[in-house]
Amino acid sequence: MAGLKAQKPAAGRRKAAGDADRNGTEEILGAAALMFMRRGFAATSIDEIAAVLGSTKGRIYHHYGSKAALFFDVHHIALRRMLDMARPIAQADASPSVKLRTLAHAQALAIMTNFAPNKVALQGLERHVVRRNGGSQRRIVRKIVELRDEYEGLFVGLIEDGIRTGEFASCSVRVVAKAVLGAINWLAIWFNPEQTSTPAELDHIARTIADFVTRGLQPGVLPSRA
Repeated sequence: MAGLKAQKPAAGRRKAAGDADRNGTEEILGAAALMFMRRGFAATSIDEIAAVLGSTKGRIYHHYGSKAALFFDVHHIALRRMLDMARPIAQADASPSVKLRTLAHAQALAIMTNFAPNKVALQGLERHVVRRNGGSQRRIVRKIVELRDEYEGLFVGLIEDGIRTGEFASCSVRVVAKAVLGAINWLAIWFNPEQTSTPAELDHIARTIADFVTRGLQPGVLPSRA
């Protein structure tokens, strides 16, 4: 889910962090996501991230002025990539039910195949990290929240469209959209990326979840909105 200009360190050598491939931060983000996933923000140190990379922490500070800036960038880029995947599906020329099933399937696969950054992003921003950082990083946090709202809005729109076409039952759309996202995002809790899974097995899991959330919206399944 391109990007984000993160904090500039005192030495003034901060590079734009949004396009990880372009400025060489892809490996750093991957190592950081792995450690944030395993240990959380507070318990993870820049030294530990550097150890995963097999480099000095100077390599990280060349791109990121603080651990918090790196933490925010993991969130930001994961969400941007998910949105880049989701927008064309939501805008495709297909029925709402087909688009919702396709989007749920794609999101489930994305979580399983790029597990660490997506798990970190789905766990949410740690409030104490947000509170103790300055105004520029709070602006980044607002942008992350906007991206989350936009992503949820794609599901809201598809459900509303499905209600209009009669494919989905009338319901409390925003509540149902959160339930749909919750069913998909729960993969970040129970899926084990260290257990070897074939592409066919991953596809089966993604299809099962996508069918579950789509069929659950059909008329006669959900209670009608009061």
